[in-house]
Amino acid sequence: MTQPRPGGVPPRLFNPRSIAIVGASADPLKLSHRPLEYLRHGGYAGEIFVVNARADEVAGLRSYARMADLPAVPDVAFLVVPGAQALQAATECAKLGVGSAVVASTGFAEAGEEGAARQLALTALTREWGIRFVGPNTNGLYATHQRLSLGYNAAHAQVLAEGPVSIVSHSGALFSTLSARMNTGGVGLSKFVAVGNEADLDMLDFFEYLVNDPQTQVILLVLEALRDGTRFLDIAARAQAAGKPVAVLKLGMTQAGAASTNAHSSRLAGSARAYRALLDAAGVAQVSSVEALVAFARLVQSQPPGWQPRGLGLGVLTASGGGGTLIADAAVAQGLEVAALSDAATQALTRIKGSPGLLNPLDVTSVGGTPSSGATAALLAGDGPVDAVVAFLHTLPSAVGRETFARAIGDARRGSGKPHLVIAPGTLPAEQAALLASQDVPVFTDSASAMEALAAFMKAARSRRSRGPADPEVNLSALPAGAAGQARALNEIAAMRLFTEVGIRCVARAIVADAAAAKAFAAQCGTPIVLKGVVDGIEHKSDVGLVQLHLDTPDKVAQAFERIGRAMAGLPVPGHVCAQQMMRGELELIVGVVHEAPLGRFLLMGLGGRYAEAIDDVQLLRMPVSRDEMRAFVLKGTVGRVVTAARSPRASTLEDLVDVLERLQTLTANLGPTLQAMEINPLLIGDAAPVALDALIVLTTEGDHP
Repeated sequence: MTQPRPGGVPPRLFNPRSIAIVGASADPLKLSHRPLEYLRHGGYAGEIFVVNARADEVAGLRSYARMADLPAVPDVAFLVVPGAQALQAATECAKLGVGSAVVASTGFAEAGEEGAARQLALTALTREWGIRFVGPNTNGLYATHQRLSLGYNAAHAQVLAEGPVSIVSHSGALFSTLSARMNTGGVGLSKFVAVGNEADLDMLDFFEYLVNDPQTQVILLVLEALRDGTRFLDIAARAQAAGKPVAVLKLGMTQAGAASTNAHSSRLAGSARAYRALLDAAGVAQVSSVEALVAFARLVQSQPPGWQPRGLGLGVLTASGGGGTLIADAAVAQGLEVAALSDAATQALTRIKGSPGLLNPLDVTSVGGTPSSGATAALLAGDGPVDAVVAFLHTLPSAVGRETFARAIGDARRGSGKPHLVIAPGTLPAEQAALLASQDVPVFTDSASAMEALAAFMKAARSRRSRGPADPEVNLSALPAGAAGQARALNEIAAMRLFTEVGIRCVARAIVADAAAAKAFAAQCGTPIVLKGVVDGIEHKSDVGLVQLHLDTPDKVAQAFERIGRAMAGLPVPGHVCAQQMMRGELELIVGVVHEAPLGRFLLMGLGGRYAEAIDDVQLLRMPVSRDEMRAFVLKGTVGRVVTAARSPRASTLEDLVDVLERLQTLTANLGPTLQAMEINPLLIGDAAPVALDALIVLTTEGDHP
């Protein structure tokens, strides 16, 4: 009997009382033998069943020919049989009543049409029988607190240290790299799962599970693509409310990386810009390497209780002028600030040695040397503009000096309640590193990943903003008659009508039936004018001769009308000629809304005009958002720097642009799920309010809503 698909990760998946290894080989050299070996080596205390029709015994355990022969129903089955046999094995598990199955087998959606059909059949088993699947095409999961190592990755062969950090990954192979880095960095693991092809349970299911898991305090995601951007935002908000920091390593952020992702998995990498905007909206940390991902977790673990940064200001402490410069440069490159010390702190530091003009980065050799490092470190860390402290260390010549400096850093951390970390590219003597570790001061040897992690850590800690309202329901009352449900791009005349209805200023325009009407329009609004051929389906009009500019005499207007007529005569779709006032301004922008399935809708803004694609200076902002968030969005990019410059022709341009973005969001709400995209290009910026010179709106059919 068909049952409704259950929700959530089954509690017994990470804490099973019994496990069946289906397809476990008796040959210890074979890959299919490893899950059983690793499970036992890891200290799993529950009951283990082996299912292998070709063996009576595997590694000292009785082997059963079929799932139905087992003496009890296991909580979890691990399927390590060939892909062609995996569906049958999964079906046996489902009919027996197994709660969860980890399908390690390959040969599913990543392997072409036949594999995709096999994966659909696997998903159907969940709907029919209620069994939950991890994978297929996964190398398993790990839960340290439960002594559960269920997989065949090299990391599954190790007994990993317990800790508060859990990982959900679209890459199973990276588990070995992650676990090794965590081990050397003193970061303990709680849970790991490689989600594989996500035939059933997906990354968001496990993300949600970890938010509610008391053994997880830090969540790391190695992400290729998401199925639901809105759900991701909801779960991230709950993680934030629960005090569980989240960091994301997004794979496929370049064209080459996306191609690689698509080549080895069943997922599409999607738009890098959209993912950055979505992760920004979620307030999660974003890093670009395994090293930075693990460094982020270590920083979270060492975070003093109750710390909340007021800004992004760093105090830099060093015994080397060059080291301070390196950290300062790296901080600025990561969007952090080298804090300007207060007058009080500067004066207090000056009194230590009497040297005026002390600045941050602070070289202790200029403030009394190592013997004074305790007072120096305390003054730096305690200063108001400093939110965190980075110490750049090299090996000092004396053991006493090394100990003094290490204790100074630890004491400053405790006294200030602010995070401290040490960057030591040349490593440190073991006793100094151990002393710092005992004071919960992490030491990193890779400057780049440490600074990237620190920036992600501090920005995420400051990103305590609440989300806007949920995506609004469709309001078709604002649509002009006949617009709803049209599976086509509205031409600029129809699009500008909609923009005008929500208060966006549009250029004066009219459809002209002949040259005489075009001349009359020019006489009415003044020259020069522009004539355009408006043809459904053609977005880049100038490429096919449908745009005529600088028409400042009646003869030029008439000749241009004839040229456009000839250009349209060669097109398969009839069109109209539109006359509009020709306007000049200081700046041309592109603004609009794009739908990035399945991440949601995003506001778009950047430098525009006919070279918008070549310039490629575009930002995205995940909707819905507040007016304050829109203003910050404009200010952080090139457009913001230009319109707020001293020579900007109009002081109110920033607020004018925010008005336009607000109205685009309103129109998006009015159009509801029929909207696929909208664009104003160019939006002209000058000494008056911004004006739309060209526009496009794309609607989907009612049966194909985004």
